[in-house]
Amino acid sequence: HHRAKSQICSAVVSVTNDIASKICPSTEHLHPSKEHLKAIARFCAFQLAKTLTDNSFTWDDVTMLRFYYSVERAVAADVVSRAFSEAFAELGAADGSLRIDGAPVFNLIPVSGSGRSASMDDVVTCELLASKA
Repeated sequence: HHRAKSQICSAVVSVTNDIASKICPSTEHLHPSKEHLKAIARFCAFQLAKTLTDNSFTWDDVTMLRFYYSVERAVAADVVSRAFSEAFAELGAADGSLRIDGAPVFNLIPVSGSGRSASMDDVVTCELLASKA
């Protein structure tokens, strides 16, 4: 009669300038176009999906999903939001466990880079938390 322990899956995916340039080989990552942003969003979505699957979690277990993006890149929030919504719609078509009612609930958080630490080199950082009983 002992209670089952709940399991937690936590993941952070950071897309640095370096990774961004591999996803879309050009200097565009300094001023990402909509297409490039979509490629980055797709990369993040599929990485998170793989992490969930590898750890036997589903999208229903996700309790928090945040995307931090640098405001210094002068990309409008709605463009970033659309890029992620489209990436998840695409992922939903490929992955039956992801139900797109309006895309998974995610928060977009604009961050302002202060200083030159590694994290400020990020184009996008994704933070995911999932838990199941």
